[in-house]
Amino acid sequence: MTSSLQMEYDNACSGAWADLNPNKCGCRGKGWFLSDVDTWHPCRFHCDPEAGHPEDDRGPYTADEVSGIIARRMQMMRGIYRRFQEASGLDKKAFRAACEAEYALRFEGADEVQVEERWLDVADDVCTERVNERREAEARAEGYSCDLERRWEADALLEQEERAHGGW
Repeated sequence: MTSSLQMEYDNACSGAWADLNPNKCGCRGKGWFLSDVDTWHPCRFHCDPEAGHPEDDRGPYTADEVSGIIARRMQMMRGIYRRFQEASGLDKKAFRAACEAEYALRFEGADEVQVEERWLDVADDVCTERVNERREAEARAEGYSCDLERRWEADALLEQEERAHGGW
């Protein structure tokens, strides 16, 4: 029998807490996740191996090291933005325009400085909206009223197959 502490540790090791969007990720975009059992786990999306472990006692970073960390973080964020853009199915200009419109709606008058974390939230939401629209259109083209109906049918078929083979 597995203890609850072991299950917490195993969950932390699995990386199930990781999300491409740093604001939704268990590491909060910092690259390391501190589990409930007080163990650190690297994030598969945001960990910068050159930045070191959070508990390393290495002394202060030099200016060059800080610049390198910032440059790698910006490169990582640009890569995440590109992944959202690619998954959305929109070309670069259309995706940027959709993100700018959504950003303006959400953060109008909030501040003059655009924060990259906010951009990734907007890009994530624009991507999710486009993917959902595409799924809905595909479901309707297949004769379903919506994507949820299509997914329910797929689940029902899977359940039926598993019952036929003694899986339930």
